Amino acid sequence: MGEVPVTCHLCHDAGMVKRMTPDGRLGGAKPEDRYELAVCSCKQSDTAAKKAQRMQNTSSLTKEMETMTFQSYDRSWDEAAYQAAWAFAEGKEEVGVPPFLAFSGQYGSGKTHLLAAIAHHLLEAGRQPLFVVVPKLLDWLRAGFTPEKTAEKLAYQQRFEAICDADVLLLDDLGAEQSTPWAQEKLFQLINHRYARRLPTVISTNWLIADLEGRIADRLLDVAVCEIIYTVDQSYRQHPERMQHRTKNTH
Repeated sequence: MGEVPVTCHLCHDAGMVKRMTPDGRLGGAKPEDRYELAVCSCKQSDTAAKKAQRMQNTSSLTKEMETMTFQSYDRSWDEAAYQAAWAFAEGKEEVGVPPFLAFSGQYGSGKTHLLAAIAHHLLEAGRQPLFVVVPKLLDWLRAGFTPEKTAEKLAYQQRFEAICDADVLLLDDLGAEQSTPWAQEKLFQLINHRYARRLPTVISTNWLIADLEGRIADRLLDVAVCEIIYTVDQSYRQHPERMQHRTKNTH
């Protein structure tokens, strides 16, 4: 049998490489301490891809959303919304992009497309965005909630904390949920947690921001933390360019 070809010429498929430590580069370490083992870049990229796939599998991104990218969005429809979404996805904090971005507009105005486009862009960059539809999130929270001190409650709490601390959180359809005091309290806890820590968060809603629950609206109306984009008052789903794009995808 012939030799198995090597796919990585850095680690020779061992997965680890020897690299000089900072002290070794400065000449201040003992000979035996000048090098350390590190994960090879070939394995790092594999790990990032697996993490991204896991995050995509656990989010609410559907197969139908695979085509909702920046490339497929018709910029002429709403250039301001596109530019805000793109700047957020690129992480341009150095030019004043705030950690929160909120899209407010009527049903079908392209908000979900832009949130999905941000998620896909971040996944490709090795980030771990979490895309969730708010009513479905609350259904999950209600179904899993238990006041008893059980393993199920611990798992529930850990999952909620994971959502609160997600790398980038995208909340679609805020305001469409059943507006009960319990639901509003959980949403406030989630949004306030991220607001207080300035964690990257994108929100879409069919409501005017000022008409959302008072405490949530107060956070989103903080211009130092959240950029608000009011999308065009038309239905993006009925735009002729969308029909042409769909036709192209079916051939």
